[in-house]
Amino acid sequence: MGAAYRINNIKIRAGEAIDAIVITFTRNGLTETNHFGGSGGNLHEISLQEDESLVGIEVSVERN
Repeated sequence: MGAAYRINNIKIRAGEAIDAIVITFTRNGLTETNHFGGSGGNLHEISLQEDESLVGIEVSVERN
């Protein structure tokens, strides 16, 4: 994906497990969206305001 100037929005599709992550970002004045995963689960969306930035993401895995 390369360095992103600014992450605008993150969408996560999940049910019992994460099915997809979609990241929308602005780089060099252009808005791009990258989709990783499928289309199942419920949609959860995080939109960042102009003065907000993402500083980290924490994920845990449960194995059965």
